[in-house]
Amino acid sequence: MAPRKPSAKQEASATSSEVDLSRPLIGHAAAVERFTEALSGDRPHHGWLLHGPQGVGKAAFARRAAAWLAAGLPPAGEGGFGAHPEAPAVRLVAQGAHPDVHWLDRRVGADGKRLPTVIKADMVRQQLRTLNETPAYGGWRVIIVDALDDLNREGTNALLKPLEEPPRNTVLLLISHALSAVLPTIRSRCRALPFGLLANAEMARFGETYAVADGNDAAHWADAVRLAGGRPGLALSLAQNSDLAALARSVHSAAAPGVSTDQRLAVASAIGALKEPARSVLMGLIDEWIAAMVRDGNQSAEENGPAGAPLDPWARAQLADLWADHASALALYSAVNLDVTERMMALFAGLDRVYSGRAA
Repeated sequence: MAPRKPSAKQEASATSSEVDLSRPLIGHAAAVERFTEALSGDRPHHGWLLHGPQGVGKAAFARRAAAWLAAGLPPAGEGGFGAHPEAPAVRLVAQGAHPDVHWLDRRVGADGKRLPTVIKADMVRQQLRTLNETPAYGGWRVIIVDALDDLNREGTNALLKPLEEPPRNTVLLLISHALSAVLPTIRSRCRALPFGLLANAEMARFGETYAVADGNDAAHWADAVRLAGGRPGLALSLAQNSDLAALARSVHSAAAPGVSTDQRLAVASAIGALKEPARSVLMGLIDEWIAAMVRDGNQSAEENGPAGAPLDPWARAQLADLWADHASALALYSAVNLDVTERMMALFAGLDRVYSGRAA
């Protein structure tokens, strides 16, 4: 059917960032199969909770899922979604110009600062008002929230109505990096779609398809993969920013036992001097590294942190507490735009306490 002219509201609410949808989604075949089968059935579900570690490909999945829906649910093809990249609807989604596909996130301003610090309720309501209008293309409407972690409570509650009473042919894709933090009222109204770390073979394929094909040095890409530990989005950010990758390696070195205060202060100051989005990328890497230490009970896996001896149960419990305290404090620092140098020094000191308290 011929599209009607989109309203000014619809044009304004479509995502403004252009992405490349010509390349297939790497990994997450089970998520693609489950989603496409459900949406192709007689009673498609409207609310989907895409959860997993940051940087594993949830946003990449959401973009391709939205393009697939906008294109009219074509048969599955390479990468799981069968929408041709040159199809008019897919091109509009890739350009951030499709009037029925809306992306809700925290924008990065021209000054390098992420504005605002949270996704506020009025931003959510502005997007949801588009659901009261007739779809410009008469097909599916998609709202993507990237991420639920960035919503304040009022903004999260604003999602309840469309999840309880969804308009026809409407899909909400809600991205979360921490499933345990999602409100039960949201989780109970959505189908959870888990995303895990990519296997080594998948990361190698991702490198061939994205990183090396775009001119990145193969050796540099291999180093980025080692640091990222199965998170292709993070690996790509590190491969494209050699200074950031070098700083990530410095963090791992500074976190080892017995490192001097001066060396740690130099690393912490460098982190404090970072601008967005590089700072968020690195802080996310540090968070995942500590999570891996808690999960594996080791001073950490070689690819994500300083090599060391296994942690005894007491040290592992202390590390879990340190991880929670660091995440809470970091959220406060980010909310009021404080220098994170002091926070990083506190993290290093906390790691020292964990290491020194480990049973012999």
